[in-house]
Amino acid sequence: MKSPTPLSNPLLRWLGSSLIGITASGLMLGLYARGGWAWPLGFIALVPWLITLNRASTWWQTLLSGLLMSVVFVFAVFTWFADAISVYTGISPLITLLM
Repeated sequence: MKSPTPLSNPLLRWLGSSLIGITASGLMLGLYARGGWAWPLGFIALVPWLITLNRASTWWQTLLSGLLMSVVFVFAVFTWFADAISVYTGISPLITLLM
């Protein structure tokens, strides 16, 4: 009798592929938010996440994907805001990022 592997579980397989798509979109959005040479990423940054969102078969998978993408988006795009608050207030950048 074979022991089940983590990849044989459809929920874990979906979560793994979703995390890859969300991470890829987050990285592209983070680079895009810094401007400069990365401006073309704005045209394709959400494509990996939208592909994984299309694979969601239930409403809770869609909700979880959207929630994770919003958290990744905030950390990828708005890190400059935490740096600005840190410089202005003198508080540690890590603390301002968590605020």
